[in-house]
Amino acid sequence: MSSTPREAAGLKAEYAARLGADLEQNTREQERIVAEIRSLQDQLDVLKGNRTLLAGMLDALGGTVVGTQAPTALTDTKTETPSRTTTTRKTRPQKTTARRTQAAAPKRSGGEPKGTRLRTLGDLIREYLTREAEPRSAAEVTTALAHDHPERKAKATVVRATLEGQVAKGLIHRIRQGKSIYYSPAAAEAEEATSASAD
Repeated sequence: MSSTPREAAGLKAEYAARLGADLEQNTREQERIVAEIRSLQDQLDVLKGNRTLLAGMLDALGGTVVGTQAPTALTDTKTETPSRTTTTRKTRPQKTTARRTQAAAPKRSGGEPKGTRLRTLGDLIREYLTREAEPRSAAEVTTALAHDHPERKAKATVVRATLEGQVAKGLIHRIRQGKSIYYSPAAAEAEEATSASAD
């Protein structure tokens, strides 16, 4: 049973039309998914910014960020469709336990003994101000922290907010000189530092 050239040409044209329609549908679907990915990426960027702001505010108040490690970022966001479909199952949020909180905590540098807690930005600021003989501005504190602790990457606004939080707690004194504001350690901390250096 041989097919005539006319039937073969008709089948070829029919297949070409179907493949063309499928290709067009595939392209539309890819465009829709790319638009969704861009929208989700924008939402993720906003959430990351909010998390940074909230963590900075919490740190400024002297709190520690415990059990709220940021999720790991996607390493590769491809706009191509996967070669095969995969199903994902929904999972329930899990309770945070002490072990998970310790595992999620940032790693300590090699010089710190095990069991010591990581120093907060407030601790670092008070240590710096205690070492200095004169009151320092927020800009000077930010510059010194960036030099002494480059891994922290604290912004000036976060340092200023932390300084004000420490003032509110009575751990640091605020001094106004004209339009400028300077910060110095509270009297008790300054006395401890001078007695420690005298020993």
